[in-house]
Amino acid sequence: MKPALCPAIALVLLCSSTSAADPFRVTSGTITLTDEPGVFHVAGSGFDVNLSWFPTVLSGAFWFDHCSSDFRCSPGSTIDFTATYGFSESAQGNSGTVNGVSYSRLFPVGMFALHGPDISIPSRLEVGESVTLRGPFAFQGDISVFADEARTGPPVFTGELTGRGTAEAFGHSDGLGVSFHDLVYSFASPVPEPSTLLLLISGTVTGAMVRRRRRRD
Repeated sequence: MKPALCPAIALVLLCSSTSAADPFRVTSGTITLTDEPGVFHVAGSGFDVNLSWFPTVLSGAFWFDHCSSDFRCSPGSTIDFTATYGFSESAQGNSGTVNGVSYSRLFPVGMFALHGPDISIPSRLEVGESVTLRGPFAFQGDISVFADEARTGPPVFTGELTGRGTAEAFGHSDGLGVSFHDLVYSFASPVPEPSTLLLLISGTVTGAMVRRRRRRD
C-alpha cells in the first residue's frame, strides 16, 4: 500500500463512523430550569434551536420538587436530578432561531431526558450563604420544532439529539439546608474516542512522513 493512501483511508474510516441514522450531537448551548420561563438552547453541526419555555414532567421528579416539602435540601444529602421532560402548552409562540433563520413563533413538540447531575449538599452551611454545586449530566431526546401552531407543516427542525456537559445548581442556605432557584445545564463538545484519536494521529503522522519524503525526492 502506498503511504499516500493511508491518510485517505483514515479520513474515510473517520467519516463513515457517523451514519445518517445517528443522533444529532449537541455540542453547545444551555438548558435552564427556573420558576420563570426558562431557556432551551441546543446547538450542533447544522442546527441551532433557541426557545423560551416551561417544561412538562413526563417521568421522575421536577427539578424543583426534590428534598423536603419546603423544597429545602438537607446538609449531607445527595440529589439525583434525573428526569424526562416534554414541552408544555406554554411553550407555544416562542420566537427563536433554527439553522441561522429567525422565526417570530416556534412550536416545539417531543421529549427529552436529562440524566443527572447527582449533587451532594455540603455538610456544613452558613446562614445566607450562596451555594453553587456542579455535576456531570447526559442528555438525549427526540424533538421537532414547527413554525405553525397546528404543527401540520414540515418541521423547521426534527431529530434525535444526544449530548453531555456540566450542570450547575444555584441556591441559598438558611443554615438548615439549601433551597435551589436555578438549574443550568451547559453542553460541551464531545471528547474524541480513543479510536478516533488514533485515526487522527496516524493520519497526521503519515501525512507528515509523506511530505518529508517528497522534499527529499
